[in-house]
Amino acid sequence: SSDLPMFHKEVAPILNRRCVHCHRPGTAAQFALLEYKDAVANAEMIAEVVTDQRMPPWYANPKHGKFQNDPSLTREERDTLIRWVRTGRAAGDPSDAPPAPKFDDSKWRIGEPDLVVTMLQEHKIPATGYVPYKYLLLPHIFLDDTWLDAIEIRPDNPAVVHHCNMAYVTTKGAGHETFITGHVPGGQPMDFSRFDNGLAFHVPKFSGLGLEIHYTTTGKEERCRISVGFRFPRRLVQKRLHFILLDPRDIKIPPENGAFTIRSSKVLDRDAMLLGLFSHMHQRGKDMTFFADAPGQRRETLLQIPNYNFGWQLEIGR
Repeated sequence: SSDLPMFHKEVAPILNRRCVHCHRPGTAAQFALLEYKDAVANAEMIAEVVTDQRMPPWYANPKHGKFQNDPSLTREERDTLIRWVRTGRAAGDPSDAPPAPKFDDSKWRIGEPDLVVTMLQEHKIPATGYVPYKYLLLPHIFLDDTWLDAIEIRPDNPAVVHHCNMAYVTTKGAGHETFITGHVPGGQPMDFSRFDNGLAFHVPKFSGLGLEIHYTTTGKEERCRISVGFRFPRRLVQKRLHFILLDPRDIKIPPENGAFTIRSSKVLDRDAMLLGLFSHMHQRGKDMTFFADAPGQRRETLLQIPNYNFGWQLEIGR
């Protein structure tokens, strides 16, 4: 039938729009999806993960909230990909192919930074096995109170980085309260200029910078060096970013309890603008819901993640 989807005309534009940001050489994805042969070789897997909505990775219940970084396929896009796999995987006419996507990995996603700080030593990652978390200080001290407008953590070998977290370090050390930002595959850098509301992050005078890095193995020996780029505000700072950690401890799950509930809450003593939410659990975690309770108002569901997956560490951007 003439209305069957063809790779070059109908499928490639969807892959370029939704998938190849990650599925291309030099990233954490297992295979590329830039060409017809790539898609055909992985067609059954594409149909399965698209049907199950495991790809693109996104775990927020669409009934609650709209999020600016939601990569989900539309129903039409999903149907087109599945029909292409189920009806013969035709290539179609190469002249119908969309322009090849361009990636400029030499450029910082936050634009040219005002300050770049790079790890002094390169890390060697073994071919196989579990790599313990690495902790290190970057070679920089902020000599004054400093406001940051954009921050990007950039590994020179992203394929081996499961995640990297950065915090500022004072004479008292570092902790949740000094966390700045993180890097995860498929994530986005922290760039406050996008919000256009005078927001910035404050780093106290005489602070250093610490990284927590979780590397993963690829089957061959690898090397990695991480740089961090910072941009300073060009406009008046009117709002300060704060992180709130909701972290219930002393968890004691009774035997045979398949849906044990834990809760944590925080009362805000002033009006605040919510920028994003980040959920993190390990292998036992199944689902998580964030609520907001305002005096005299109905409870609002801010975010519901009904099928939590420890393999993906996605921030949810409001």
